[in-house]
Amino acid sequence: MMKTILLTILSALFLSGIIGCQQVKVIKCAHTPKEFKDTVLNDNYNIIVMGHFIENDTTFFLKEFDKEDGKEYLNANIFIEPDKNSISYKKISQPIFDPENDMNQLDGWNSYRLEQQMPPLHKIDLLDLPTDWIPLHLYQNQYYIFDPCEVDMPFRRFLTDSTYAYYGMEYYFSGIQKLEKKSESLYHIELENKIQDSPTEPSQIYIHIIDVQKKVAIWEYREKDKSKYELMIPIESAKDFDMIICDCPRHKFFNESVFKFDEIDFETLFKQQKL
Repeated sequence: MMKTILLTILSALFLSGIIGCQQVKVIKCAHTPKEFKDTVLNDNYNIIVMGHFIENDTTFFLKEFDKEDGKEYLNANIFIEPDKNSISYKKISQPIFDPENDMNQLDGWNSYRLEQQMPPLHKIDLLDLPTDWIPLHLYQNQYYIFDPCEVDMPFRRFLTDSTYAYYGMEYYFSGIQKLEKKSESLYHIELENKIQDSPTEPSQIYIHIIDVQKKVAIWEYREKDKSKYELMIPIESAKDFDMIICDCPRHKFFNESVFKFDEIDFETLFKQQKL
């Protein structure tokens, strides 16, 4: 009798252990992407390794090596920043326009407006709309912010009480004609025409907030009945997301088209109104 009871208890413990392990595996698989690594290029000049692999507690997506003088030199790393208090996070969270270093570009644009006899800009109430925005990218089913070796695309942009501008190695400015809040989750910005008395309709920007807490937004650009979409977040929400960094330790050009982000399904985002 005692032997039967003991066997029953041991069997129950054994089965619960198997079930418990299976449950742990399922949870782990649901949240931890499978590791893999593949050499996608190995010629006389370069080696490129891509995948999803961990080295020294850091997740890497790509490593590129240059071949010179019979040796291999690391030229580019693409990885997830493990520290949200790092210099990279601090840098990306700073206002995009730096008056101390960038005011000459704004002054140049204002001088151009005077030369073209464009009307003066009027101050616009930005309401509760954040001023500085950075793009959000999709890669391997996760959303990331990005610190590139070159320039992030879509361009980072900012708003002032009269100006909309984006940054791509230099600033591109546009005057704001009007800004209105259509609803709790929709803002509308009308930009002035770049050419005085142009017959074309002014560019329209619609900012659709799909995450109220993190202020994740779909920026919709409408021109001539056509729309283009970009996924953006304000710089204040940067730490809500992991960051992918493209680091080029040799300061040599790295073709970032080798590493491509996934295409975002904006139609689905509009329907579900969340990431």
